[in-house]
This record gives sequence, structure tokens and C-alpha cells, in this order.
Amino acid sequence: MLFSAQHLLVTYGVLGIGVILFLETGLLFGIILPGETLTVLAGAYSHVSGASGTHPSLALVIAAAGCGAIAGGQLGYLLGRRAGPRLFARPDGVLFSRSRLERTREYFRRFGVNAVVIGRFVPFLRTLVSPAAGVGGMPARQFATFNVLGGAIWAVGIATIGYAIGGLISVDRYALLVTVGIAGVSLIPLLLEIRAIRAQDRSGAA
Repeated sequence: MLFSAQHLLVTYGVLGIGVILFLETGLLFGIILPGETLTVLAGAYSHVSGASGTHPSLALVIAAAGCGAIAGGQLGYLLGRRAGPRLFARPDGVLFSRSRLERTREYFRRFGVNAVVIGRFVPFLRTLVSPAAGVGGMPARQFATFNVLGGAIWAVGIATIGYAIGGLISVDRYALLVTVGIAGVSLIPLLLEIRAIRAQDRSGAA
């Protein structure tokens, strides 16, 4: 498959990790890209051998993933910051309403730091949280600080998990199994969040 993590890693190597993470966190269409799976798989391959081909060093994996994620986060924030005033000036519609935008702004005023850092670890949310922070008016310096912090923690943690997996099984033999397993596990936080939101909606309706 064109966007499979294994194909991207074999074809583009460490550079591809940075580019994929940049697109995934910086542009909304990047939500379909397997940034987290790619980083875990690259970390697993780094356990096998030195820096060549599909076996990059762990340090290079962390550096590429961190730089791509941080740069993409900054781009997403800037795009959201530019779009924010125009969204607030628009009349209410199906997708946008002033009340929703005001709630977004209030959320990032109160909880923005947690959203930027923790959102890195939730599929789909890490693509949306940076532009949402820009739309919500989160201060640029505050966002940049915690974007760097969150990106660094995410890159080190996810790549290290992959490195540990590489020490337990043969990644060359079970690459597809590893990829599917990572994708499945990465959906757990999202499913838990959806469940929590539905529970809140039911309690509010009651």
C-alpha cells in the first residue's frame, strides 16, 4: 500500500519519518498518514542493526520524528491563527458557529497546555489540536514552548517503545503484524475519549 508504514520506511528512510510527521501534524489532510505507526516501526527496526536502509539508529529516528512533529505543529498553529479571525467574522453555518468557536477559545484558555502535550498521543487529535490552538487564540510563545515539549516527549516515548518491540520479536518477519498491532493499540485512547464524551452527553441529557 502506498501509505503503509513499512512501504514509507523502506522507500524514504529517516527523512520520510520527518516529512510524514510534518504533514500529519501540520496539515489536515495528513490525518490519514501513519505517523505514529511509522515511528514505532522505525524504532523497532533500529534495534536490529546500524544506520542504513530500513535499520536507522534510534537517535536518528527520535530526531526525525521530533523535528517533523514539532515543525508540523507550528505550521498547524499558524494556519489556525490566520484562519481564526475570518472564522469569527463568518455567519453561523453547518460546520462553524460563533458559540463553538467561543467554546474552543475558552477551552484553550483554560486547558490549552494539557491539550497540546497530551494530544500528541491521541490519533487524529494530534492533527487537529495545533490549528485548534491557533483558532482558540492560545498565546504563540506558550504554544511553541509546549509544542516543543510535547513533540520531544512523544518522539522519545514512541520510538523507544518501538525499540523495545524490536528486541522482543523479529521485525523483518512480523512487520505487518507489528503494524496492525500498533494501529489497533493507538486507537484505544480515541475510543476511550469518544466513550467519555458520550457518557457526558447522556448525563447532561438526563
